[in-house]
Amino acid sequence: MGNSGVEAARQIADVVLVKDDLAPLAEAVARGGAVAINIRKAIRYLLATNLSEIIVMLGATAAGGAQPLSPIQLLWINLVTDILPALGLATDAPDAELMTQPPGTPASPLCRARISRHSCVMRG
Repeated sequence: MGNSGVEAARQIADVVLVKDDLAPLAEAVARGGAVAINIRKAIRYLLATNLSEIIVMLGATAAGGAQPLSPIQLLWINLVTDILPALGLATDAPDAELMTQPPGTPASPLCRARISRHSCVMRG
């Protein structure tokens, strides 16, 4: 194809292999899968811990009462109690069996309604 064909292929390609070594590509795929799983775990944690705040605020609004917590109080509660555990989940080491699992589809939700081993579950 010549030099111009190679340059055109590089411009439209999603991934360009500069060397014949595929080991870095496999490592990048594994890290991407680990990041996706860690994001799912962190989101599930944040939803679970903030559900009580949501219920309190919605219940007070539905009952027609005053706000039990101000926005500053909610922000402070979230900053103090949620940041460090969520960061720990987001930076969790990848599972050793990660590359043996089939890849997820781009259309799959962040958290599934049915809990399975890799759907957002925190493993101890």
